[in-house]
Amino acid sequence: MFDVLVLGAGPAGLFCALQAASAARSAGRRLTIGVLEKNSGAGRKLLLSGSGRCNLTHTGPAADFYTHYGENGKFLKACLQAFPNTSLTAYFESRGVRLAELENGKVFPESGKSGDVLGVLLRECRESGIEIVHKSPAVALSISQSLFSVKTADRVFAAGSVVIATGGKSYPATGSSGDGYGMAAGLGHRITAPRPALAPVLVKDYLFGGCAGNSLKNSPLFLYRENRIAAKGRGDVLFTHQGLSGPGILDMSRYMKAGDEIRISMTGGSRDENFNREFLSRVSAGGRKKLKAIIASYGLSEAVSVTLLEFCGLSEDAKAAELDSGRRSRLLDALCAMPFIIQSTGGFETAMVTAGGICLAEVNPKTMESHLVPGLFFAGEVLDIDGDTGGYNLQAAFSTGWMAGTGIALRHGNTQIVPSS
Repeated sequence: MFDVLVLGAGPAGLFCALQAASAARSAGRRLTIGVLEKNSGAGRKLLLSGSGRCNLTHTGPAADFYTHYGENGKFLKACLQAFPNTSLTAYFESRGVRLAELENGKVFPESGKSGDVLGVLLRECRESGIEIVHKSPAVALSISQSLFSVKTADRVFAAGSVVIATGGKSYPATGSSGDGYGMAAGLGHRITAPRPALAPVLVKDYLFGGCAGNSLKNSPLFLYRENRIAAKGRGDVLFTHQGLSGPGILDMSRYMKAGDEIRISMTGGSRDENFNREFLSRVSAGGRKKLKAIIASYGLSEAVSVTLLEFCGLSEDAKAAELDSGRRSRLLDALCAMPFIIQSTGGFETAMVTAGGICLAEVNPKTMESHLVPGLFFAGEVLDIDGDTGGYNLQAAFSTGWMAGTGIALRHGNTQIVPSS
């Protein structure tokens, strides 16, 4: 029997438990808190985040964060105001984890080890008396007379409040298999269909396989569906052996469907009269110069330049003087809006996060408590929230965990609620 039972020992679940315990202590009370984890150890996906370096959050004003979660960013406003990036960095730095800003505002442990972040969470849980029960996946959740019952394979746990923080479906090898969706649905919650997000893209009739490893910097991106713009963005693009990746593609993948067309500016600009004149000037001055050299002058690698010529029906040895008006127009289009037809996005095995999840209309954004079932809370990726690359998803996990812990403390009668520090 626990006052609070958290399902999932990822960053959202652990931080929720810690905040609930902290808020109770600040009000002179103690909550008995348990965490059920299906794996033999906590935080398995956290250890993989940021290629093992743990991109904890991002710098910048909190108001900017709302724009990095697609259409559902507004739901996080209260969470990000209550526990912003500055609070998160202060939390870990005050506990001995030195942080460093790298790669355009991304924040990592200075050591480059995600284990440092997990170590703090586990140490704090031990010191707070939070019990973590490993190898205990919840298989059923029910409620009777305001008391929750959680069944595992060999035990039954009871609690006054339950937090579903079981994550999404991405990286299933880490234990993220969507367990929480069924439990929430069983208590009446709607589930927005889960789908991969922050996923690479496979391209139909892909010509750029020989350019694998080459990248474009901060390119404008336009997603078309049925000849209309479905989404647009900007970011780095990485060519792979079978398609496209990189932050710009990963961030836009939440909107993509098979058959969509993504147009990428290879030069960073759009095809307007100024660009047309400038390109024509380079070609006219080129004379016997090879076209691939002129294309490369826009910051493109030789491999990408040659592939663009191939797309336009030109050989890699084609000279500037050989460029007729028809193929010049095609080359201009390719430079400014190279089209790629999406065959598919990567599956949950390669997606970094999950889009979809618990319907946000049924969750109180100021407490993370269910509107349908009093005492039921949610935190982290199980919610219908997915952020861009750059630390936004871990920030959402910690902020929703903090808010859920605060909401639990309020429900259990605390009158003084203070942030974890």
